[in-house]
Amino acid sequence: MTSFFLSRPWMLLLLIFPIIFLIVKLRKYNSSQHMMNSEIFNHFNNENTRNITRHFKYFAIPWIIGVLALSGPTIENREKPLYQNEEVWVWAMDLSNSMLADDIKPSRYMQMRYALLQLLSKTPPEKRIALVVFAGNAYTLIPPTNDFNTLKSYIRQLEPGQMPMQGSDPFLALKMSEELINEYGKRGNILLITDDMPQPDEAAVIADFINSSKNRYFLYVIGSETGAALKQKDGTLIKDHDGRVVIAKTNYKNIEALTKKSKVNIFYHENEYKLPSIYEHAVKTDPVAVKDTYEQFDFGYLMAIPLLLMATVFRKGFIFTLLTGCLLVLPSFTGGNAYATDKEGMEYFNDGQFMNAANAFENNRWKGNSYYRAGDYHNAIKFYEKSSESSTPLVIYNLANCYAMLGDLDTAVMLYGKVIATDNPYAYDATYNLNLIKQLQFEELTRQHAISAENINLISTADGGSNECSKEEGCRDLNPQDLIRNRLRNLQSKSSVKKGPLKQW
Repeated sequence: MTSFFLSRPWMLLLLIFPIIFLIVKLRKYNSSQHMMNSEIFNHFNNENTRNITRHFKYFAIPWIIGVLALSGPTIENREKPLYQNEEVWVWAMDLSNSMLADDIKPSRYMQMRYALLQLLSKTPPEKRIALVVFAGNAYTLIPPTNDFNTLKSYIRQLEPGQMPMQGSDPFLALKMSEELINEYGKRGNILLITDDMPQPDEAAVIADFINSSKNRYFLYVIGSETGAALKQKDGTLIKDHDGRVVIAKTNYKNIEALTKKSKVNIFYHENEYKLPSIYEHAVKTDPVAVKDTYEQFDFGYLMAIPLLLMATVFRKGFIFTLLTGCLLVLPSFTGGNAYATDKEGMEYFNDGQFMNAANAFENNRWKGNSYYRAGDYHNAIKFYEKSSESSTPLVIYNLANCYAMLGDLDTAVMLYGKVIATDNPYAYDATYNLNLIKQLQFEELTRQHAISAENINLISTADGGSNECSKEEGCRDLNPQDLIRNRLRNLQSKSSVKKGPLKQW
């Protein structure tokens, strides 16, 4: 939608000066009426009135043009998209025990974490990424988001020991990934990171599933055919139900069968440097009608051109020339061209130069967005609250994220509640974040309660986690890995899948 408005309407008050000029001149001439004959006065008065009118036009017309230029006549277009596309990605991560194998140093799952963090550092900001983890069951850990800091935090803390049910079911993970993309009503891309395809028939089922999908699939394989024995963190070997040491080997025949029968694009850990090329082959979604961008053009500067031409034709009239010069200079002190600065800010933002973007943007909300992405949450809050859109669900959601990152959980809960109370696109993410914040608050309350106890207590969280606390020693610090483990256990308790299939140790 295109609209017109004045960005500096208070400048219109300057239009009163030509009227004052006319009134002063007329009173000056009229004041001499009682000093001469009325016929003589009328003769001179007619001549003087013509002179005043002529001078008034010379003064008023350029003044009015200059004041209108100063008021900032602006055309705003809110339909131009910021990004050419907004791709939805799902990264499905294998956290089965076989990922503990150290045939790929230091281990398969550490290699997976390293590769994904490197890939994330090269991911354009317009892409939204969800995390799905799987072993004997599959869970959506993070819905699609472009908050890469949160994604990095989770990826760094993930490990196989957090999974409530062992086994390996990549097909279940792919089904969940498909459902996640379908919730957003568009095509997307799925990256499956695993070390094996346990059964030939399973590879065939997955191949048929991929071929029938509208989404693009990528496979990243970490492992070797020779394999390695699986060890716990304490160094003890993992054994199967018959007491034999488990050797995790990657069955490349099953993987090759999958790639031959399906349209999946495959990468191996040996050529992980090629992994960022997945973005070149990804499904491109339709241009997004951006709901939170705009384009402005202040054409007040164009109106200053006739003023400059007028100034050159006057050889007399120092005051007029001086006033005209002031009108040409004043726009540089009234905010400049918002269109130019915001366009420059958007270029910095898309390049990941968020502090430069924050300095370049005129729009307060985009200043807040830039400071948030730069990790300066205090300044982000400042500009979000100054924004003219501070009461919209999007800005309230962003504010809630800032307060959560700063540790002000009570304020974050209150703001997330405001977002959830209305029907808007951010309610889903707000609900997820709210549940996570409440879990943090609950654990902190239980820790404080345990410190006042006389004996050692085992405080169980609502979703099955625990913290050991005592009056003498207090409680151990909250561990991000424990939070993830608790969340996965909670998801498992709500899952319809109660038995881990295939390789189960």
